[in-house]
Amino acid sequence: MITRIFICILVTLFLLTAEQSATRAADKLTITMKVTAHGLQVSGIAMQNKRIMIPRGTRVRLVMEYADANRNTHQFTLTAKNTEITSPMIDGEARKIAALEFTAGDRGQEFYRLSCELPCIAMDDLIDYIFMVV
Repeated sequence: MITRIFICILVTLFLLTAEQSATRAADKLTITMKVTAHGLQVSGIAMQNKRIMIPRGTRVRLVMEYADANRNTHQFTLTAKNTEITSPMIDGEARKIAALEFTAGDRGQEFYRLSCELPCIAMDDLIDYIFMVV
């Protein structure tokens, strides 16, 4: 009887651990954004009218890849309630890729705003991208 209880406990712990590992792996999201002269081209998630939906608690990695034919330097800032994260500058020569990481809604945020902070020809197309926490 004690052996059966012990085996049941071990099986339960094993199943719970496996489920938690699968959940953690699924909670990571990488969004690649090509920085062009016409705005951000997003892959890895759907975007509509500069809006992206992200489930609360998801660990997000935003990867900005330089692809600006105008050769402007860019630097992005992600802002929300209790949050401000600024990426390194990307210029296509010294640095071609920059990344930002955050956990969606971890400080009560309902949305995040991503914008390029450096003035350039494509400025209007590189500001006000919204990540909605759902």
